[in-house]
Amino acid sequence: MYFHSATVTPSGCMYVFGGVKAINSNEDTRSNDIFKLWLTLPSLAERSWEVITSCLQGKRGFLPDLKKLGIPQHFLDRLK
Repeated sequence: MYFHSATVTPSGCMYVFGGVKAINSNEDTRSNDIFKLWLTLPSLAERSWEVITSCLQGKRGFLPDLKKLGIPQHFLDRLK
């Protein structure tokens, strides 16, 4: 893989996007895949936030409910 982009979040999670895959010596294919890799063990709060956001994918208007549940503001700020 080459010509890809990668970044590491402050919590230690690395994301790699796209690039060119070398299938064989005569053929290369572009990719828009996203890979995620934890470089450190995530905190329980970080892991819990991942579970919450995965359950909410595709839903709208849930922000007031999350505030009522007591989700810390620094997590809610990530939704903006």
